[in-house]
Amino acid sequence: MNHFVKLKVVNDDSSKGFFSCPAIKDNFKSTYVFKSAMSSEYSYEYKDEHLSIEPKSKNVLGYTVQRKPTLSVGPLVSFKLSYIFFAEEDIDVMFSSPNFHKPKYTNYGTVVPGQFNIGSWFRSYNFEVQMWNNKGSFILEEDEPLLYAKFITNKKIKLNRFVLNEKLLSYA
Repeated sequence: MNHFVKLKVVNDDSSKGFFSCPAIKDNFKSTYVFKSAMSSEYSYEYKDEHLSIEPKSKNVLGYTVQRKPTLSVGPLVSFKLSYIFFAEEDIDVMFSSPNFHKPKYTNYGTVVPGQFNIGSWFRSYNFEVQMWNNKGSFILEEDEPLLYAKFITNKKIKLNRFVLNEKLLSYA
């Protein structure tokens, strides 16, 4: 929520803005923005069910194609960037494209949305991108918003970083 409040226009008529609407305000309270930790650039071509990717920058994320394209516009690329959340009670997390930001990477593709219960399913959410074209570039900029994670709850969320070890990985 704090990230969205920074973008808010303050004026005498702010009670008529969408931040004052309960349907929107409550949505932002439990939505977190996840950003790119580095800049990276790639060129790619998907042809005859084969994807070739060439890194164009010093820093790059690993990548793979885990499944055939779902849409005819371009390949589905899974970058080696995953997030794992878990809770001691049932709570769904919805992952989506950062639609209240203007990330430049969405010129090339968009993150695949998803939702699952982190209280009953210990699994990762992978940064998987549906490309808009079968050939082109893909560029991420450092600090660029990659995705939103919306926790479907009225309770306060507290994120704690943990070390992913072999035992925890086996549960995923």
